Amino acid sequence: MDEQPGKLAVLFVDVIDDPLVAPGDESATAQLPGFVSMFAHVVAACGGRVVSAAGNTAMYSFPNAESAVVAACEMQSRMQRAQAARVTQASLRIGLHYGAAFLAGAVAQRMALCAESGQIIATAETE
Repeated sequence: MDEQPGKLAVLFVDVIDDPLVAPGDESATAQLPGFVSMFAHVVAACGGRVVSAAGNTAMYSFPNAESAVVAACEMQSRMQRAQAARVTQASLRIGLHYGAAFLAGAVAQRMALCAESGQIIATAETE
């Protein structure tokens, strides 16, 4: 899918805290900015940009769906390697949407909220 005027791909990433850490424990939350920073490099390598990052969530935009899919897969891969190395037990939920720029972020966020731990959910329009 080539770049189209007025359309873009958006990834919404939700880092889910380590299930073994008690609620309110600052140690798990302190890891989250590191993951967001790590993903910023992935996004830049795929031609995207950081739209926003707050708490345990981040939103990224890309000129086309293919670049967003590659970035989402690489993010999940890096998180799985961190889990395997016992660096973290945190995981990702990722939503992806390609469409009208003014709606893409909201739709991607909803897709992420529907995702389970370790999943990437894309809308049909992204295909």
